[in-house]
Amino acid sequence: MMPRDDSESVGVVRRTIAALNRLGLDEALDLMHPDVELRTPLLELWRTEREGHDRVREWFERIEREWAFLELYDVELEERRGQVLGRMRARGRGKASRNELDWELHVAAEVVDGRLARFATHLSRERALNAIQATLRGDADG
Repeated sequence: MMPRDDSESVGVVRRTIAALNRLGLDEALDLMHPDVELRTPLLELWRTEREGHDRVREWFERIEREWAFLELYDVELEERRGQVLGRMRARGRGKASRNELDWELHVAAEVVDGRLARFATHLSRERALNAIQATLRGDADG
């Protein structure tokens, strides 16, 4: 288990995850840079072309429309060289399919000037670490 780190960056990521759980769109947008880079396995499946706050809005709309529930829990975060790394679980059930998911997700995030600039979830810790290393190198595509 990673130690709890209450740095400003970790706090912003924690508050954003809490807003996502509450489907608090306005609250989440207030915590995010207008050009936030949001990458999740669900958004990749949906093949959205939107970016920034528009991408976040689409994520919220699709979750409300397609999921009976989706929650992020067991969140563990730490700051590493100015980036936020962590793990959490995502549990949910689709409305139409009634299929359930329970995934372990690994977080790679960056907070700039007190706002979330990048937030990506990956299916492996290695991919999250690679994303953070790419950000530190200046290669945003990871």
